[in-house]
Amino acid sequence: MRFFFQLILFFSFISYSIYYAYTNSDPDLTDSEYQTLTLKNEKTYISSMGQDRKVGNIVGIQTFMTPVDYSTPERFYDKLEFYVIKAKQSGFIKDRTLLVFPEHIATPLFLMEEKKKIYSAKSWKEIQNYLKISNYFYQKNNTEFTSDSPIPLAKSLLIQKSEKMRSAYVETFRRLATSYNVNILAGSIVLPNPNISNNELIIDQGEMKDISIMLDKKGIIANIFEKNELYTFEKEIMVGGVIPPSSNPMPGFTNKVVIIFSSDSLHNKFYTKQVYNTDLWISPSFKLANSNIDWSDNHISGDPRYDSKAIFQESENLLSPKALWSKYGISGKFQYFPSKYYIEIFFKGEFYDLELDGWSSYGIKSIRQEFVDKDYHSAILNLNL
Repeated sequence: MRFFFQLILFFSFISYSIYYAYTNSDPDLTDSEYQTLTLKNEKTYISSMGQDRKVGNIVGIQTFMTPVDYSTPERFYDKLEFYVIKAKQSGFIKDRTLLVFPEHIATPLFLMEEKKKIYSAKSWKEIQNYLKISNYFYQKNNTEFTSDSPIPLAKSLLIQKSEKMRSAYVETFRRLATSYNVNILAGSIVLPNPNISNNELIIDQGEMKDISIMLDKKGIIANIFEKNELYTFEKEIMVGGVIPPSSNPMPGFTNKVVIIFSSDSLHNKFYTKQVYNTDLWISPSFKLANSNIDWSDNHISGDPRYDSKAIFQESENLLSPKALWSKYGISGKFQYFPSKYYIEIFFKGEFYDLELDGWSSYGIKSIRQEFVDKDYHSAILNLNL
């Protein structure tokens, strides 16, 4: 019995020694190191569409993010403010402006407050052991945490850091809204059982969901939106929402808006009469290059006005992913309905060995559509209503 107790003490000592050695051998990221790793000399596409009729405008911000931008809440704010300043200098922030950020803009906040090795690594595999060691005492009994697969590890960290993430997400966008006197659709974030209570975003134990909040100029949360149809990799982390896209008011605007996330925009069932009669569609979006999308699924590629009527042709298997998305995503479905405006903003960046995909675009019915060229890191698109 005594030997067994000594054995436990020995292995506990070894575990703690490894943890202590890691947390003290790799110092925190300094501000100068952050400035070196973050990308701010990027190529930004800036464009405007429509006449300024003084009734409001939508400014979509395609950000280019890297892991180091999530190292602290302050650096996350600093990177997003960099784009807001560009929008302001371009004359796009006015009395009635809604800023739109991409889907999953805040989900990588699970990387915050880690050691600098995490932010300079080139692959997810490279950082897995570092993340396991630095979070060992929080997760040592969690079987998902010890998995060699990246998705269970990410999910366990999302749960562990959910309250810190929630706080950083809300406070970052609240600060931007009040500092620049602007309404904001705050991209999205994955959180457990998220909800709004007394104009505050709250979380609780429960299933993870991908949600977005809309804030007014005073930083008050005016609405919450949730994603319904998930990509394959998302299904391993979260569940789809139960509130479908619908027509909603925007703070300070007379126009109503439909918020429809990336993969939701592919599915015809969400284009109800209420949705397609709403003037403005906004799609915060995210896509991995290896997202498995069955384009021949009639619920995606069927004529959205007649869900049972297939319009997908076998020859379309030869089309590029961009051409397929442009035809069957929001930019293509926009052509079928009386809605006047749309804007779709994708998450861009360099994240280990993940290949981020997607093509930000916007359009005005009977005038033109415009897509951001892949040669640009980031983009600021101004849509005058």
